[in-house]
Amino acid sequence: MSHTFLFELGTEELPPLQLRGLRDALVAGFTNALDDNALGHGDIRGYATPRRLALLVNDLAAAQPVTQSERRGPKVDVAFDADGNPTKAASGFAASCGVDVADLDRMKTDKGEWLLFREDRPGRQSKELLPSLLSEVVGKLGTERMMRWGSTRTEFVRPAQWLVMLLDDEIVEGNILGHASGRTTRGHRFMGAGTAEISSANDYIEVLRQLKVVADQDDRSDIIEAQLLKAAGDDQLNENPALLDEVAALTEWPVVLRGDFPAQFLELPDEVLISAMEKHQRYFALRRADGSLAPSFLMIANLDSSNPSQVILGNERVIRPRLADGEFFWNADTQTRLSDRVSQLGSLVFQATLGSYEQKTRRIQHIATALASGVGADKTTTARAAELCKADLVTDMVIEFTDLQGIMGGHYARHDGESQAVAEAITQHYRPTGAGSPVPDSLEGCCVAIADKADNLVGLFGIGEPPTGSRDPFGLRRAALGVVRIVLERELPLSLGEIFEAASTAHNGQFETQSVLDYLIDRLRYYYVDRGIAVDVVNAAFGAAGGVNSLLDTDARVQALDQFRQSAAGKAAAASNKRVANILSRTETASTVNADRFEEAAERELSAQIDEARGRIESANDYRERLAILAGMQPALDRFFEDVMVMADDDAVRDNRLALLQSARALFLTVGDLSELQG
Repeated sequence: MSHTFLFELGTEELPPLQLRGLRDALVAGFTNALDDNALGHGDIRGYATPRRLALLVNDLAAAQPVTQSERRGPKVDVAFDADGNPTKAASGFAASCGVDVADLDRMKTDKGEWLLFREDRPGRQSKELLPSLLSEVVGKLGTERMMRWGSTRTEFVRPAQWLVMLLDDEIVEGNILGHASGRTTRGHRFMGAGTAEISSANDYIEVLRQLKVVADQDDRSDIIEAQLLKAAGDDQLNENPALLDEVAALTEWPVVLRGDFPAQFLELPDEVLISAMEKHQRYFALRRADGSLAPSFLMIANLDSSNPSQVILGNERVIRPRLADGEFFWNADTQTRLSDRVSQLGSLVFQATLGSYEQKTRRIQHIATALASGVGADKTTTARAAELCKADLVTDMVIEFTDLQGIMGGHYARHDGESQAVAEAITQHYRPTGAGSPVPDSLEGCCVAIADKADNLVGLFGIGEPPTGSRDPFGLRRAALGVVRIVLERELPLSLGEIFEAASTAHNGQFETQSVLDYLIDRLRYYYVDRGIAVDVVNAAFGAAGGVNSLLDTDARVQALDQFRQSAAGKAAAASNKRVANILSRTETASTVNADRFEEAAERELSAQIDEARGRIESANDYRERLAILAGMQPALDRFFEDVMVMADDDAVRDNRLALLQSARALFLTVGDLSELQG
């Protein structure tokens, strides 16, 4: 017989940005707990609102399965006398098992026959196990900041308020976070009828709905999105999936309302208005059909008000001062040219050992201009953008709206009469800001962006502050991946050596760069794996002669090897390269091949094939063509291994054959280490 189980933990308001993660962790943890304890179950659905975490388990087994135990007793010839009567050994064993001798089984082995006691042990009931399992799972839930309440030392994300545990219609007795289980839940703070009794676990969702609570966060997201699109009308919603998820986590009964603000604020940059609405007030911005911002916003109320106009009016009153602040900051900031603010960066510390942002700016300028000519960027534009790229950090607008750094620098540069190219490079130099975010559009922006990230990497590694575990306060992982993405996605002809040599020079050569290069190559490995490239392909490409320097060249190797690996020729080449690598790893080889020492036709054929392939490879257009040429050597390699004893008794002959294999391997290594390919 199976059951439906309900667990609900009521709390004070949970952090919205962690709500989905807490829900998923609860489901994953409880699923593992049930599986570890052999409790069969069906679908497990997690629920989360600002004041609760819950789960519903369908088809939960009533108990653990029956297990059979066996206990071996004395040998039969010891258990019975000559007349077949039980001895004290048999009687004592049966008594210890709580049965008669006649109830015992027998077990035959190659060493004799033994008395055996078999017993079916029923599993524990689910309702006995559930409280302890859930207590353990809940105890492992957490965020960076935990809370204590009352006089206990119990910790949780937020103070617990109530607990529901039902197996069908029966309360599962237990105590979690200081609360005894029951069947009483709580509804919406303002719209619900306070509390309600849940008769059965299957009634949970409907009971909450009657209490004006939508239990499922995904359902609330769908409701909000539908209402947003409807309320937008002829305007277009400025889509923000992260904000949608956050407001769904902030509400139990979401209702979308539309408000307006004075059109005068539309003279401000769009980003200022959007930041004030989305980041500060959790409102959704609207755009007209032509893409310009509309003087309106959409808010998500956590109730269905009887007087929505008052709710709208209140929110309009809230947003106007925020926009007025933005207007004030804009007017104040534009009184001072961006170039005049560079000297103010001297009082703004980047890092205690590495100095101020003014010093960092000079380093960025040096690195960016050094890279500019190599990618075809305008050197003057690059230098000017680098000089001004951090100046907006001391503006009132960025101090208040920190998410606008770089963006406001671009706007202020345009206001000051700087070229569009300089303004764009300033705006884009923080890119990419995260996974999936765009890289800079302009070459000048690419140079400044790479320079900023390279300076961070070389400087912080140099003073012994690399990322450790989950600690990465300066975002060096993101910086390293940013360099990789910019170079590859914009196809910039920059080597890692060029980039970090320029960064090292900017730091007066006081820091070595090898550790940074190793770190970046490690991030490059993750970059490819995240994009579905097999690890063996990445290892093969990185194992090429010369290692990883040019990212574009390495990428070309990766793409060619990924395609080659899947072909019959690739599988054959991988197998023969493994054989060659294994042979060479066990011995030292001669440096040159002496044709006069060839004794077999297969040696001469392979040598000729290597010489021919070497000439063709030098003139090949790409790595795919090179791999095709190398694949053409396969018949000669196969015949060599069939007809030639590599480890000949004659030292000179053996060394010459090893040198021949070494020359073949060196040719393959011009593309990659094919012995790493797994076929």
